[in-house]
Amino acid sequence: MPIIYSSKLFENHNIIYLYSSDVIKNCKKIGTYLNFGFYSNNYEKENYLFLKDNNKIIALLVYFFYEVDSEKIPAIDIVVVDEEYRRKGITTFFYNHLLNIYGKLISGICLNKSDRKIDGSFGLWVKLIKKHSPKLFNIYTNSLEKFSFYRAFKSKHSIKRRIFICSKPKDF
Repeated sequence: MPIIYSSKLFENHNIIYLYSSDVIKNCKKIGTYLNFGFYSNNYEKENYLFLKDNNKIIALLVYFFYEVDSEKIPAIDIVVVDEEYRRKGITTFFYNHLLNIYGKLISGICLNKSDRKIDGSFGLWVKLIKKHSPKLFNIYTNSLEKFSFYRAFKSKHSIKRRIFICSKPKDF
């Protein structure tokens, strides 16, 4: 599950401040969402999607890739949405963008809700699990396992598993 940062990080209303200015350097506009510019950039081993309202960055998604059966699959690392812009479907838009391109998606960290409060991202992953073909990705063995909510969320070993969804179930 992505890490959702609190609004304290938005004091300067510039969430990209968390990262090097190189992230927005040489980025390319790839579209729009609502009235916001939609941008992409790769910097070192991380990939960034972000939305801008004029010159203000209002949302950021950071992802990296796991290799599963010689295929690179995006894994969500961090999602940050400025508090003023929440509940507009931005995170869903980001996730759907990646699913449309790659057809598969992995949660970047475990969704062990016993150690974390349930937040918007948890709810979004539950919706994605219901809509798509879910499996579990074991980060230690680099293999896919049968999905169960217990193994994903409650098991003491859930820390080693990530949610894996596939928009085309015949692929895996």
